[in-house]
Amino acid sequence: MANAAAAATGPVPPALLFGLTAEQREAVSHGQGPLLVFAGPGAGKTGTLTRRVAYLLARGQAQPRDLLVVTFTIAAASELRLRLVDLIGEAQVRGLAVGTFHATCARLIRRHAPAVGRSERYTIHDQTEAEKLARELLHDGRRAELRRELEHVGEAPVRDLLREISLAKNRLLDPDGYLAQAGYPAAPLARALWRALDQEYERCDALGFDDLLVGAVRILTHHEQLRASYRRRWRYVLVDEMQDTNHAQMALLCALCAPEGNLTVVGDDDQATYRWRGAEPDNLLHFRDHFPTAQTVMLGRNFRSCTEIVAPAARLITHNQRRAPKRLMSVGGAGGRTEVRAFANEHAEAWFVAEALRGALDGGTPGRELMVVARDRHAFEPTVNALTQAGVPHRVLGALGLFERAEIRDAIAHLQLVSNPFDALAFTRAACVRPGVGQRSTAAVRDYARATGRDLIAAAQEAHRTPGLRRAARDPIRRMGVDLDRARREMWQRRSIAHIVIDCAMSSGGPVRVHQHKRDHAASGEERRDAERVLEDLRSLCRAAERFEQDASEPVTLGDFLEFVAGLGSRELEGQDQRVTVSSIHRAKGREAEAVFLVGCEDGRLPGWRALESPDRRVLEEERRLCYVAFTRARRRLTVSWAAERYGRDSDGPSRFIAEAGL
Repeated sequence: MANAAAAATGPVPPALLFGLTAEQREAVSHGQGPLLVFAGPGAGKTGTLTRRVAYLLARGQAQPRDLLVVTFTIAAASELRLRLVDLIGEAQVRGLAVGTFHATCARLIRRHAPAVGRSERYTIHDQTEAEKLARELLHDGRRAELRRELEHVGEAPVRDLLREISLAKNRLLDPDGYLAQAGYPAAPLARALWRALDQEYERCDALGFDDLLVGAVRILTHHEQLRASYRRRWRYVLVDEMQDTNHAQMALLCALCAPEGNLTVVGDDDQATYRWRGAEPDNLLHFRDHFPTAQTVMLGRNFRSCTEIVAPAARLITHNQRRAPKRLMSVGGAGGRTEVRAFANEHAEAWFVAEALRGALDGGTPGRELMVVARDRHAFEPTVNALTQAGVPHRVLGALGLFERAEIRDAIAHLQLVSNPFDALAFTRAACVRPGVGQRSTAAVRDYARATGRDLIAAAQEAHRTPGLRRAARDPIRRMGVDLDRARREMWQRRSIAHIVIDCAMSSGGPVRVHQHKRDHAASGEERRDAERVLEDLRSLCRAAERFEQDASEPVTLGDFLEFVAGLGSRELEGQDQRVTVSSIHRAKGREAEAVFLVGCEDGRLPGWRALESPDRRVLEEERRLCYVAFTRARRRLTVSWAAERYGRDSDGPSRFIAEAGL
């Protein structure tokens, strides 16, 4: 506590420390220097982090502009914002930099885009767009290196290739460095695809998601003055879910904060479940290797779950060797129930869960307090079917959101092209919405644009001059170019984002026109209903743009809106959704419910068969952490179930994790 006393500049606000445990109070009131907070499930880590922000502001140790608060998911960033608004008010929150790692990096790159070979109007391509581009490149016979490696190595799944590239980028490797240490059989093909993707992204003035982290690290590492400037700007950096950081994110934090800097990280190595995505729990466990003077605080009191849930979870996780030892205890004490149920098959399991949930709802338990979780979607699908047949209102986390639906992606491609008229992938997608326009036609326009030095909107307006362009495609592409040119002039004139979105959606031959025609002329009622559903989704996109602009605390651009729809901006929380939640364990992280049903808890499924066969014990330990996360979502009732037979085949029996938990 000496640090806090030395740095204090104002009186302690009693309300900020009221109700905190001694450990939470120590973390909140920490003064200068790095701070490492281990926070077990239900230990109030988000409340501790937000109160620390409020404490720094209230004591006068920092102003809002001095703080950077980073977390991993959009939902978590939104929750942080809402809690901070409750603590310090809307006005102060607007001055804070709060967001995900990727959103923070995107904003940093946009300010210094030339440092990574881009312009400030660069567009961001998500996983779906990356897969589409990768398939185009692999089938492009003009790519000599790719053609050679395809002949030598053979074909490989695009998703596997992109995963290899993503993991290597997150380790800050370059293509040659990756190949030198890769154990992947198709590594030469992955390297060739990586190079081709980078070339295409540079030509399109675009970046992939992983490039945001790499680019930000490159800027801060290679430009000493910028690094010093950001260290002065963000004097206090606070990070949630530190156990999920990868090598690039750790490098970013080390660039933003000196070894003695004011970096606060909160996390739980026992809830590290993203190693397959490149996360390195050692960033938390070995934090003091980078920040030697860090003070450590342990939050082991669970305010969420009763003893009957915390005790088996604690027994389970002690079987992992690579972890920081913790003493977990339930503040609420006894009063709950944990049970294990065995069933003949997945159908019996599913109907039991459906009937139990129906009974809980009839007994007055709100649907939002009930949750079904499983290792993967395959395991909970029978339960979803049973819930539907039983009439139990439910939602499946991970279903396609508005901005992920194909027709909305078509409309967004028009916006991307207006913002960045060199984005060839966006041009192809937008143009192909129009009847009579296909890949060959868009390729002809792209070739013409490159040969003449025009951007793609200007080239589209000159479709009648384009060599090799089919006559049927000329007029639709020319009219699209005229409409999008008008939209970008409106963007330059600072017209509202909603106005630009409406103009693009309503463009000649564009998404609205196409689906209006289907609604009015389709032969089947099903096609007409589907077209009306798409039109309502497009209206929702326009409303989202209007709401985005209204909610902004400062003037926003079309580029800001595109970052939002790409998954980098804050979104509203789910609010008071009364339906039962069905989720994979990964997506359930950060959530809780009065009663949780963990289905499909069999060896070979949880833990998965790959973990059982892997010689690397870390793989099995991560599966154990997944089970630990599932257990600790429950407050008062936990039901764990397994089936002797699943999908017509004998299972391998109950998960070993059930016995390890002493159940």
